[in-house]
Amino acid sequence: MGGVHGAAAAIANAACNLIGACPPCHDDVDHDPDFAKSKGWLIPHPHDPTHLPAWLHTPNGVGWWLLLPDGDYQWIDPDDVHMPWEN
Repeated sequence: MGGVHGAAAAIANAACNLIGACPPCHDDVDHDPDFAKSKGWLIPHPHDPTHLPAWLHTPNGVGWWLLLPDGDYQWIDPDDVHMPWEN
């Protein structure tokens, strides 16, 4: 059977690796993975989601946020955002 197990499962199911998306954004993830990666919504392996921000609409504003292991989030200055898979 496929899927992730052990330490990989702990990261895959951690709060910092889970984003609730509205239907149009979920469609973007499914149909345009490059766009989703540019927004931090799709993190390719082996990158660790605890170190990469995501573009989110939150009660505290819209922008780049680092998702924390406890389910909270922290604002990131846009000048500090760099996705390691992008040039």
